[in-house]
Amino acid sequence: MSASTCLRRADSIYVPSNVRHSTKALEAGTLIDVFTPVREDLLHR
Repeated sequence: MSASTCLRRADSIYVPSNVRHSTKALEAGTLIDVFTPVREDLLHR
């Protein structure tokens, strides 16, 4: 199954653990990826 959501300024979306996902920017901006609990494997990249 494939679904898409168009986010606007200040929007956010929750993606459950172990769910494959991706993003596509339609214009310039900043992507902030947040993990809880912290993903230690990504801290030092």
